Amino acid sequence: MVDKIGDNPPAQKKRRTGDHDTTVQNNNFVVFNTLGWERQDVIELPKCCDSTQTSEAGFPLGLVKANPLGFTTYKVTELTDKVSITMEKELVKLENKFLIATFSQNGSLLSLIYKESNHEAIEPGKQGNRFVLFEDIPFFWDAWDVMEYHMEKRKDILGTASSFKILETGPMRVSFEVSYTISKDSSIKQTILLNCISPQILFDTKVDWHENRKILKVEFPLNIRSPQATYSIQFGNIQRPTRANTTWDIAKFEVCAHHWADLSEYGFGVSLLNNSKYGYGVAENVMRLSLLRAPKAPDAEADMGQHSFKYALLPHNGNIYSSHIIRAGYNLNVPLRIHKTTSAVDVSYFSVDSPNIIIETIKKAEDSNNLVVRLWESFGGRGEVKFSSIYPVQRVFRANLLEDQKEELLWKGGVKITYTPYQIITLI
Repeated sequence: MVDKIGDNPPAQKKRRTGDHDTTVQNNNFVVFNTLGWERQDVIELPKCCDSTQTSEAGFPLGLVKANPLGFTTYKVTELTDKVSITMEKELVKLENKFLIATFSQNGSLLSLIYKESNHEAIEPGKQGNRFVLFEDIPFFWDAWDVMEYHMEKRKDILGTASSFKILETGPMRVSFEVSYTISKDSSIKQTILLNCISPQILFDTKVDWHENRKILKVEFPLNIRSPQATYSIQFGNIQRPTRANTTWDIAKFEVCAHHWADLSEYGFGVSLLNNSKYGYGVAENVMRLSLLRAPKAPDAEADMGQHSFKYALLPHNGNIYSSHIIRAGYNLNVPLRIHKTTSAVDVSYFSVDSPNIIIETIKKAEDSNNLVVRLWESFGGRGEVKFSSIYPVQRVFRANLLEDQKEELLWKGGVKITYTPYQIITLI
């Protein structure tokens, strides 16, 4: 896309949007989506909006939709599906059309039944969402090394929560909060949420962290058996063994991953997503996510204090591709945004017609005013995709990662591009 791509599209020149404003006196809002596929979610709205439910923070909740890489005018949507939270003796049950999740009042996940296949995702007799402390004393470099022997000294954070409270009761979203101590110096407060349109259970976690050479992990023993787990990385995914049969396998006790890790057998799997924690480990059927460390060198105060992060558990039928786990990872990390607007206009600036192609980056070129669009193939396949834009594109070239123009492509309201497995494609 060359030369005048920076101009506004003719139909959009009068549109203006502003920051999220909770005090305005009208309902002229647009939902802005910076990802390349249509999305739907339950989010907090400005306080002037009407809603059938209010969040714990006092904001109206709304079921919103948004166009790919664009925005959609907010309209009140009638709920066709609902979510519920009930107390049964000492247990908390969350249920929507996708799943039934049963928790204890200390936040432990006792059962997770995926309705479509009637599959129990948690290993019977075990508990998911369990926090565990491990002693973390490497041989040399506190802040850099994690040794495999740290798994041999663990302390389960068990017992009754210091507080338990139901926060939201539906119909759009349900949630409850638990708090408990890690040690005399550290504590956790966690809000567990489920909305009416997704099988994803969200764990919104806040930790006051003051430990010494400890590593905090959360673990989920899954009712799944597979010799390999799959991990998200930039522009692709990798697989690692779940059993330590060789010294090479032993060295893979912790895997660096970006948005998610997944353990699947034929027809069913569970993904553990995150928004800022990148150390995963899967040992046989137990999936762990490393949350916090407490090294004392070179900085004795490293990571001490308040931390806030989210992770989510997502059961699914099929594999990571058919169940759109890659998109789910992006969705958790790139939330929808709502803004005030002076006009009601819906628009999608860029789009592709294949679900395996992800529009990763849109940026100004390094050495010109041209626009650079970077895409990548996420399923590991070959084919052809059409990339489209509402902008008045004059010329488009295929380029390399250094933004050197290589091959001019024919633009007719869009351009068709051939791709190979996990290929990174740069257009300029």
